[in-house]
Amino acid sequence: MDERVVIDEVVRGVALAGQLTDARPGQSLFGPFRGFESKGAMTWSRQWREAIPDDPVHPSRLRRTLSVEMAARPGGLLATKVDFKHLTVATSEGYAGRPGHEWKKDKDKDKVRRTIEAYRQFEQGQLPAGPGADSLMAAFRSVESELADHEPGPVKVVTDRQTELLLEKKTSVLHLSAANYCWFGDPAKALCLKLAGTRSAAAPLTGLCDTSRCPQTTHHLLHSPVWQTSADNGAVLPASSRIRGQEKDRLRAEHERSMRVLEEIDTAAGKAG
Repeated sequence: MDERVVIDEVVRGVALAGQLTDARPGQSLFGPFRGFESKGAMTWSRQWREAIPDDPVHPSRLRRTLSVEMAARPGGLLATKVDFKHLTVATSEGYAGRPGHEWKKDKDKDKVRRTIEAYRQFEQGQLPAGPGADSLMAAFRSVESELADHEPGPVKVVTDRQTELLLEKKTSVLHLSAANYCWFGDPAKALCLKLAGTRSAAAPLTGLCDTSRCPQTTHHLLHSPVWQTSADNGAVLPASSRIRGQEKDRLRAEHERSMRVLEEIDTAAGKAG
């Protein structure tokens, strides 16, 4: 049986599929069946989960969700290309996108929330890490100064809305990832564009992201679990006899990089021992 390294969502999804089918230990869950309708489990689930469609649910419907989750992780875009058997990374990048007006509105709200959250952490002494940390903190200090100097008038308390307006410029260039924040304010500084030989672009090239080297990247406490998973994989997988020597070297290097990023995150956030 082939060994597969998968993300946590897949592990939980397979475990749930096992509960919704009659499959016995060792038996294929995703074989030639038309949906998760065994023992009426899905019928029961629909009583409390309206999002489950009435027609049979097949694993192929989850491909898009899986690709989005995979592509957001370190090295995930290449993993998506390999796992989905796409001919080019560009195909995977398009497939892992999330088109739609409603999604864009949710994404914009999330960017605002994440930017304010990073600023609040900065106020509390939990500083960002990564090559772009100094630039981000300079922007935060500027906002902090403006808020301190403002004339409150009848309003005595600085609200999140005031902070949001002052952080609007930073929010507009933020690109979210599971492993980092990319503050894509100056395309000329973007390492991914330099690697691609491109001088300008409207957005970063996720497939070429080197988050530990790009001067517009920051790491925060919420990114630690992803880097910890990467570090754990880099420590365990080289012991597998199925992995070749060069790949083992790459995994060890990835482990060292992940541990370095984790240490930087903890130090910047004031959590280092």
